[in-house]
Amino acid sequence: MQSEKNNIKFYQKDSVEIIEGDGNIMFPFYTYNCFLIGTIIRGNARLEMRNKEYLLEQGMVFIVPSNVKIVLKYVSKFSYIGICIKDQLAYRMNDYCINRYVLKNIGGSIEKLCEDYKEHEDQEQFFESILGILKLKIDFRSKVRIPRHNLIVDRAIEYINAHVYEKCSIEKIAKELFVSKYYFCRLFKKEMGITPKQYMMQKKLCIIKRKIWEDESETKIAEDLEFAAQSHMCSLFKKYMGLSIREYKNNLTIK
Repeated sequence: MQSEKNNIKFYQKDSVEIIEGDGNIMFPFYTYNCFLIGTIIRGNARLEMRNKEYLLEQGMVFIVPSNVKIVLKYVSKFSYIGICIKDQLAYRMNDYCINRYVLKNIGGSIEKLCEDYKEHEDQEQFFESILGILKLKIDFRSKVRIPRHNLIVDRAIEYINAHVYEKCSIEKIAKELFVSKYYFCRLFKKEMGITPKQYMMQKKLCIIKRKIWEDESETKIAEDLEFAAQSHMCSLFKKYMGLSIREYKNNLTIK
């Protein structure tokens, strides 16, 4: 990402995080643990997801279910809003069978909902309003929850989530799963679209952000997550987020 050209603001309330970005923004090979809904306010971007490529233009909305790999590249300088739906709300969104991932002409409605939410902060109403807008364009059907991934990958995700505060090597995870390191890495990348190391970093990133919301010091966060040094944590944060921890704090609103 090119942070010097980007202006990114964050609004965090309960299980919803709203991200407002502007600039020549790039998100290479990334997955979200949340359910993501984004809209292009100005400009153009290119989205790669599930072996398809989409040109995103002003007013378009894109939908990214949890743990689906995306690549987002700028075509021209663009502005966007991203809604990260987390925790139980994300599970509720993932319970729907979605047959379209890019929608036209509803970006303005999503943008207005975000402004209303920041003012009134009614999470359930916000969630239901988003569903209502999406249902105008998508055939939403409830689905029976089935395992998303290969059993080995599911077990690996459970292990990583349970040991995110520890130094967790690929070799150790593979040993826990009774498979070779190389087989595990190939399988994980095939199923998740990113490597195990990238997934582990993204989990740590979620914790770093939460601890920043709780006003913990960078030194303590780095120690808790067993980074080799605070500077290492800060450089990785900037690589994944597109801005430094200090810039993130300065652009963060918590309710």
